[in-house]
Amino acid sequence: MRLLIRFMPLSRPASLPLDNYPFAGLIYRSVWMAAPDYAEFLHEEGYAAEPRGSPEPVLPEHKRFKFFVFSRIEQRGKRIAEGRQWFGPGPIEWRVASPIDEQMELLAAGLIAQGVISIGDKQGAAELGLSEIIELPTPRIMRRMRFTTISPIFVAVDDGGPTKQHLRAEDPRFAERVKMNLLRKYRALTGTEPGNTEFEFRFDGQPKSQLVQYRETHHHCYVGRIEVAGSEELIRLGWECGFGEANSKGFGMVDVRS
Repeated sequence: MRLLIRFMPLSRPASLPLDNYPFAGLIYRSVWMAAPDYAEFLHEEGYAAEPRGSPEPVLPEHKRFKFFVFSRIEQRGKRIAEGRQWFGPGPIEWRVASPIDEQMELLAAGLIAQGVISIGDKQGAAELGLSEIIELPTPRIMRRMRFTTISPIFVAVDDGGPTKQHLRAEDPRFAERVKMNLLRKYRALTGTEPGNTEFEFRFDGQPKSQLVQYRETHHHCYVGRIEVAGSEELIRLGWECGFGEANSKGFGMVDVRS
């Protein structure tokens, strides 16, 4: 299920951090308001992936998935200045999706219960009034699809160093890791293997590199147009909960392009 959530800024001026962390926190907080036990499970545990068929060991940080993804928050005329997003008086749009419908239903219930959302960081918070929540239709998924990123795609590998290596788009491991991640998510979600494990991923043209913050970590990631082909099950899962890694931190959400 994919939700389009519209807010109206109540603060003047309204500014929000570029950091994705407060937006992930808003999702957990809203789910908690509707179902505290499930929210605690989602935040602290998540859904475990099985290593079956994996060409390498499943790393601890890859064992569990939260199965949601969200877009960057957008508004016509939004500007970036002083390391923050600044908003005018018009509607603000945000997309959140999950292959688990219950998650999105709980999110919607929690947002409605709050009505007015306070979100921000140490530099300040903005108040947003909930305007509407719309369930967006699922597109027809085919064996070959073209998408546009609405939040950047992030992929990393553990090379034994103190930190993970953030892969560049031209690295051949980038596409391999996108596929491996989808297979792990599919196993964690269904407990089975997809009927067809074929999957190809590539950027259509030159993607734009971005450095996106999540708490104290900056993620080297990419936005642009992508093409995928192969298993419809895997393509649908990518549309539902994101391509690449760290989806629950706001990476890898896409929309269909003609």
